[in-house]
Amino acid sequence: MIEIPGTVRPLFVAAGWRGNADGRVSSHDGEHPGDAILRVFDGLVVGTDRADRRGETCARMGISFHAPARKDHQIAAWEQALGTTMVGVAEDDLGYVEFYVDAVGRVFATNCVVDGVYLCGFTFGEAVERTLCGRVATPLVLDDRATIAYYGADLTSDDPRVMTAAQLLAGHGG
Repeated sequence: MIEIPGTVRPLFVAAGWRGNADGRVSSHDGEHPGDAILRVFDGLVVGTDRADRRGETCARMGISFHAPARKDHQIAAWEQALGTTMVGVAEDDLGYVEFYVDAVGRVFATNCVVDGVYLCGFTFGEAVERTLCGRVATPLVLDDRATIAYYGADLTSDDPRVMTAAQLLAGHGG
């Protein structure tokens, strides 16, 4: 089940989405969550006012739903570490960030500016709300030795804002 939170549902409707009023979208049996997202939203551009990108904790981004031409090189390492398959479902409206969904519905992002993978949400709803409202994503590192760029700083696994692959596998929120 894919849910669009009420806080951002008007943006989906304004972009042309004509789904259920409650914002729920059903998946088909055995369907990868990423495939369900593309089936329902492919081609939709859900945006924010480009003149005003101020968000709650970072800049707001619009979301352009489509399968990326190729999978970001960093995603394969995370698929292996998490034992999952990720499907590319969107990019931001400026083309810098790509969004991927894993087999349990978590949403991850990469960008073309700096290397790194970020957790946008444990669900599609959490991720689209975070992105469209301008809330920072959680930086991820594969192991205790890795670092990740985050708003001008290089963070390590001991930073409370960072989540490791092991923490993500264990279901910890950080």
